[in-house]
Parts: sequence; C-alpha cells; structure tokens
Amino acid sequence: MRLIPALITISLAGLVTSTTMAGDEVPGEEAMESLGAFVGDWQFTGTTQEGIPGIDAGMSFTTFQKVQWTVPMKELSIDWTMKAQNGTTFGSGRSRVRWDDFAEAILNTYMGTEGFTSFKGVATLIGVDGVNFDWRGHESSGTGASLNYELSYKLSGGQNWLVDFVPTCTDAENIEPARFTWSRTNDFKYAIGSFADMVGNWTMISEAEDGTTTINTMDISWGPGERALVVNHARTVDGEMVPMGMEVMFLNPEDKRVLGRLIFANGAVVISEYEMIKEDGALLINSVFSGSNPMQESFRGVQSSMLEGDTFQMQPVDMTLEGSRFEPQGMGLRIYRRVN
Repeated sequence: MRLIPALITISLAGLVTSTTMAGDEVPGEEAMESLGAFVGDWQFTGTTQEGIPGIDAGMSFTTFQKVQWTVPMKELSIDWTMKAQNGTTFGSGRSRVRWDDFAEAILNTYMGTEGFTSFKGVATLIGVDGVNFDWRGHESSGTGASLNYELSYKLSGGQNWLVDFVPTCTDAENIEPARFTWSRTNDFKYAIGSFADMVGNWTMISEAEDGTTTINTMDISWGPGERALVVNHARTVDGEMVPMGMEVMFLNPEDKRVLGRLIFANGAVVISEYEMIKEDGALLINSVFSGSNPMQESFRGVQSSMLEGDTFQMQPVDMTLEGSRFEPQGMGLRIYRRVN
C-alpha cells in the first residue's frame, strides 16, 4: 500500500527507522507465502494538512484497503480508497505484489490518484523477519516530483500493522518521516485465514459400475460484506442437476468461533464448528458437527479436511446416529478439484 505523507498528520514520537537488508540479499520467491498475513480488510484514519478541492485542511479522513490473493501464494492484489469526513472520496489506487523474475525480488507495483494528481511507484521487499516486513521504493507523480523511501511493517496481535515511513530522497519539502497503524476491519476473514482461497467452484466426479456419472459441486461465494461464506451443494446425475443443500459459514461474535449452518434439501440440518491449522503449505480443517435427519434422528460427527492448491479433500473420521457409531453410505474420502 502507498502512504500519502503530504496529506496526513501523524504523531512521530518514538519513530523507528526501517531496518536495512543484510548485504545484497533480499527475500526469495518463497517469501510470498508469508505475505498472506496482509490478506484482509484494513483502515487507518488521519487529518489532511493541505486543502484540495472540496476538502479543507485539518479535515479527518479514513483510508480503506482490501488485500486478497489473485493467485494463492503467488500474487496479491491491493485496492484502496481515501474518504474525507464530509463523504468526499479524494484518493484511490491499486497495486500488485508478486515475484519478478527479471528483478529477482518480490515487487509491489502500484498506481493511483490523490486529488487531481496521479502517481505510480514500485517497492521491493528487502527484509522479512517473523512479523516484520521491510520495503524500499521509488515513486513519481504526474507533476514530475519523485520520492525514494523505506517502509517498515510490524504485525501486532494479528489485528494491526504498525507502519514506519522514512523518505530517503525527495523533491518535496513537506514530506517527513511518519508512523501510522492499519487496523483490521473484518474478523471473519482473519479467523478463516487461507480458507478464503476456497471461494470459487469445486467439482468431484464419480462413476458407478452401471456407467452412471455423478458430478458433485460446491459453489463457494462471499456473503454480505464478505463476513460470511455461502456454500451451495448440488449433484448432477447423467445431466440432471439436483440441489442438495446450502451452508453459511460465519463468525460467532461472542467467542470468535467459526461456525457453519447447513440445511439440506431433504430437511436435515447440520451445525458445524471449524478449526483451521496451517501446516507445510497446506490448510488442515477440522470440524465437529451435529444435527438431525428428516426422521428426527440425531447424529454427531468429526470430519478432517485438507486444502492444498486446487485440491480439497474431506474425510469423516467418526460418526454416531442416536448415540451408536455408524458409517453412512457415500461419506468416505471425497476429493474435490477447483474448476475456477
């Protein structure tokens, strides 16, 4: 994300200068995965120093930022807007973060506008240390002015990014070091982590001994405000599609658990609780579920799933019906593959 230092007033007390890279070494392509910590919705507030058309100096504003994977673990997209207290949008932009073979480095290439002035720039990731990310960049504006700078990001509690901006060479006189904080605004996205990569269409194809082909699909989309996931299940047998059910995954506001409510077309209702664990580049999802079938018989179970690239595997590991253990037909290992 690009900081617009000429417009904001931020306390500089205790400013820490961005660390520099060791020798000529910069993080390799594998560091892209660690940048997943930036995924989510963020905002910070400030005060304009210079008046622009429709906005007086000294007016409060909020910058909103959305970070998401364009290609999981390979490319990030970042979109942001700046909105003044009076409702006027006076800045916006977008960027892409990805590995560049020519530069042999991870680059953040961005462009946008501020008032009536356009700008563009590129920043290079020069250091990664746990929750600390250091960048070095160059920016130019439509007026011909240029700026070299360093940025240091430090993640705090998974909910805030503390950012230090240090100009190293600039044509402008009013650009000074600054510190500000991005705050997370969507706890659901944070709670599900890489499971957000499931958004899209998934298919499992199977064939019976009689030659019948069955296509099971999961269409996963964001709910309102991207604070829930909606999963539509369907089955197509020899060209005829039958809806199977719909699940809504959401965050319990009281205890921050990720829950799901699945209603099948036959009337069965399932309530699930999810736990996500990142391990060796894959996402493990453990879920405990319970519900009742159309005959009003109660059941409980545990399911283990794994998301790895474009493959999603689900495997029930324990199920009981009316207190007795059983193995329902068609509930063995299921492997879905991404369609888009």
